[in-house]
Amino acid sequence: MSKSQVIFSLGRGLYSFDSLKVSAVESGTQVNMIPGMPDCIMGLANLRGEMVPVCDLNKKFATGAVTVPGGDIIFVNTGDGGMGCTVDKVQEIGAVTEDIEIELPYLIRSDNTEYVAEIVRHKENLVTVIDADKLLSPEEREMVLKTMHRLRKDAADKKAEQSSE
Repeated sequence: MSKSQVIFSLGRGLYSFDSLKVSAVESGTQVNMIPGMPDCIMGLANLRGEMVPVCDLNKKFATGAVTVPGGDIIFVNTGDGGMGCTVDKVQEIGAVTEDIEIELPYLIRSDNTEYVAEIVRHKENLVTVIDADKLLSPEEREMVLKTMHRLRKDAADKKAEQSSE
């Protein structure tokens, strides 16, 4: 079986997103810190004129590694809009032939690992496939949505105020 994936390294592991969910891969993107976001959200990045929250996957996955500013960011589409995800390095983009698909063991599956879609073996390595729609917990998702709504409202109010002057 073959799937189109964007495989990336993070800490000592390999992960991937379905390439149909990926809108861009960028390096050196500036991320502006925003108060009121969940701990795993570094801030906002400008992607083609749209402000997009950026998730620090090292914090989210508790790798113990520190994310280096200016590294690769994979921008994915979710049901709530775009989101950037910091990664150590994009390894491969394209068709990935899977030898086997491994169900996540029951002992590991929890609310904290809802984002793990499956584990596949590719080129002698295990790759954890991430479901972009489940990356944030319901609480994190709500905080991001509220903050983004507030920021958009503030920007619209400011724009209206400037046009009335």
